[in-house]
Amino acid sequence: SQISEQQSTMANIMSSSTTGRSVLLFLFAAAIAFNILSIQLFERSIVSPERIRQPASPLRESLLPPYKKNTTAAAAAAAVPVRLHEQQDGPPRQQDPQQQQQSRIPIPSDVCRPNVIVYLAQKGNHTSYGRDSFGLLTRSLDLLYTNYLNEYYDSASLIIFHTGDFTDDDVAALEQRQAPHTRGTVQLVDLTQVAGGIYWSLPPFLQQDDPSTWFLPDYTVGYRHMMRWYALKLYDYLRDDTHNNSCQYKYVMRMDEESFIYSPIRYNVFDFMQTNGYSYGFRLCSFEMRHMKPLWKEYMTQKKEIAPTIERPNFVQHDLCGFYNNWFILELDWIFEPPVQDWLQWMDGTGYIYRKRVNDLIIHTAAVYAFLPAPKIHRFLDFTYQHFTNYKKSGCPLWGALAGGYADPNALETVLRYHREEIVQRNCPRPYEKKPYYPRLMTNLSIADQSPTYHHLIADKGILTLPVVAAGHVDLAGVGLRSG
Repeated sequence: SQISEQQSTMANIMSSSTTGRSVLLFLFAAAIAFNILSIQLFERSIVSPERIRQPASPLRESLLPPYKKNTTAAAAAAAVPVRLHEQQDGPPRQQDPQQQQQSRIPIPSDVCRPNVIVYLAQKGNHTSYGRDSFGLLTRSLDLLYTNYLNEYYDSASLIIFHTGDFTDDDVAALEQRQAPHTRGTVQLVDLTQVAGGIYWSLPPFLQQDDPSTWFLPDYTVGYRHMMRWYALKLYDYLRDDTHNNSCQYKYVMRMDEESFIYSPIRYNVFDFMQTNGYSYGFRLCSFEMRHMKPLWKEYMTQKKEIAPTIERPNFVQHDLCGFYNNWFILELDWIFEPPVQDWLQWMDGTGYIYRKRVNDLIIHTAAVYAFLPAPKIHRFLDFTYQHFTNYKKSGCPLWGALAGGYADPNALETVLRYHREEIVQRNCPRPYEKKPYYPRLMTNLSIADQSPTYHHLIADKGILTLPVVAAGHVDLAGVGLRSG
């Protein structure tokens, strides 16, 4: 009724004179200004997440990358880690994108970098799984640069190992997709040519074997070369490599062509490992250690004088977490410690990698459990990561996981979208009582089932669950300390 009276009064004023129109405009402008001021005062009265977030324990805080003190509400809620040297109050100063590009000078690939990121890739369809390897590699690299290397391009070299199917033109095409300041990072290494092919060939005592008699003969000799490469030969190469890098690498990070980092990593992961004294870092668990118990028993029978530095009588149980090592960070000094090398060389000498298809996951996990104490092992849970092996025909996930990270505010959305588009719309089989390991959605997988001994989370962050979609024996629910 008040509005109707005001409108009637204003109409009378308008009809009376030109002065009335001026008064109307003045009143209208004053009303708008009053509404804007009211909204601003209301917004200021709201308590932001930064104001109610309690400070973390200094002791536990030291275990994680540092955090920005003042940031946006969304980022504060996610507690996004930043670079180790960014300890400033207030928002970071913004820089014009063109000035930022000009201020960053590409570093030639022959300049010494302290760490290395490695891929082992194929250019055509994968020989064992039939997937588009080059397309997956391109996507993996795009995500790696977007979410990490664009900022930390000077922290590590990037080597793409291959077996003769890549050229310099391929590297140029891959780097052309990235920001100019990052170019020159990628190196190509043909394993069939370097050092006479010693890193990609059968051990001498197996060269007379008939591969058709090996366990699971559908897995090619090349696939078994890959397992041996990541079990031990990669580290021999990095130790021996002097022609592309004038210094010793400290850490190596493995990426697969189907390894996808979906959220920003806002800190130098290699500095983080070194600062906290970690020798092995991983992202996912794969429960396939059932083959380890007889192998370790055989090893210890033959090597009675060798014993694990840390006694863990249950570490060879078949239901323990195996480190799903399609993504890991490893300290090279540790891998060359005598007890570790003794285990690796013994395993290589048995021929089981080829004859019994004992994979690099089992070999690595045994070495970590046996020869590293818990404080030197770290499970990364902050970034969203995916690695799946799919069925050839249907494209449905066979083994792997897409795991949301606690520092990714879009983690749940990413997991739900993948489940909808890649599982539901493909009409993939659902898990049931007799087949519980078919693709499954877990929007609230407890962190108590995600290696609580190794993830070193800050206690008062209040993180209890994370979203995961998984297939096979990867990231199981209800396992507790068996996950690490």
